Amino acid sequence: MYYNISSILLGLAALTVPLLALRRGGGHFASFGLCMAALLCQFFELARRAALGDLSAIADTVRAVCIAAAALCLLCMAVNLFCRFLQKR
Repeated sequence: MYYNISSILLGLAALTVPLLALRRGGGHFASFGLCMAALLCQFFELARRAALGDLSAIADTVRAVCIAAAALCLLCMAVNLFCRFLQKR
C-alpha cells in the first residue's frame, strides 16, 4: 500500500519539478530521478504481492500499472522538453 502512495507522490513530483525549476534552470535530472523512483516503487509493490502469493492481484493490475508507467514516462519527458524549450527562449 505504501509503495503505491509513494509512487503516486513521486510521479507528481517528477511532473512538477521542471515547472518549478523554470525560474532557476535545471531540474531535469531531479525530475527523471523522481520518475525512476516512482517506477521502482511499482516494482517493489509487484515483488511484495508476489512474495505474498497474491498472483490474482498482480494479474488484475499489471496492465494498468504498465499503462500508468508508460504515461508517466511520456508525460515526464514531454514536460521536461517543454520546460527546456521555454528556458532556451
